[in-house]
Amino acid sequence: MSIGVFNGNLIIENVSIKPDFLNTLELPIELKFSSIGKLQLNIPLRKIGSSPVEIYLDGLYMIIAPKHPTQWKFKDYKGLDIKK
Repeated sequence: MSIGVFNGNLIIENVSIKPDFLNTLELPIELKFSSIGKLQLNIPLRKIGSSPVEIYLDGLYMIIAPKHPTQWKFKDYKGLDIKK
């Protein structure tokens, strides 16, 4: 891990994604394996409200598989109003 406190840089290597992450997206898939070789965050501390936070991923590998059909949960969005 490398941290540049005054310039707002954070570098983390060999990171994995929690398997529950994809559950928040409510998709009929599950994460079997993940690996991120390098995760870099550039946070403009002096201009946090006006400049973007940059996220760089290097070496992202994911193995994703479909869930068993009995585990699929779909929401019915037919009742939603569409604004024009």
